[in-house]
Amino acid sequence: MGHEGITVLLTGVVLASLSLGCAQTKTQLLPSHLSVRTVAEWVAEDHRTAAQLYTQEATRLEGKVANLERRLEKFTKKPYLDTKGFKRQSVRRLSGTYRKEISELGERIAWHQEKVDWLNAKSPSDEIEKRGEDKKSS
Repeated sequence: MGHEGITVLLTGVVLASLSLGCAQTKTQLLPSHLSVRTVAEWVAEDHRTAAQLYTQEATRLEGKVANLERRLEKFTKKPYLDTKGFKRQSVRRLSGTYRKEISELGERIAWHQEKVDWLNAKSPSDEIEKRGEDKKSS
């Protein structure tokens, strides 16, 4: 196996490890007390906490995307560092993966914020009536 073959193999290994790292970022972001209850049992504060955690994760990923953009700019300015474009391609792919994840987090944040707004708009008497109905049905 020649030098190019080894480079391609190593690039594949690096990409595979990076994609595994991306998959691992989707692990449990929520505290254990929120994941134990069903979403229907959450109160406004729980949704607010979830939205904040997702916002922090999105901010972290945006920082990674910015770092990748700087790396891509470096390869563009100095093409001799990546003559075949493998590094640029992997940076673009990883950046796209992070952007997709940021978009999904944005949807989750919006959903939780809608729930916060909805729960805050409900009057306390609505909540008391609902709890009374739950006790009657059990």
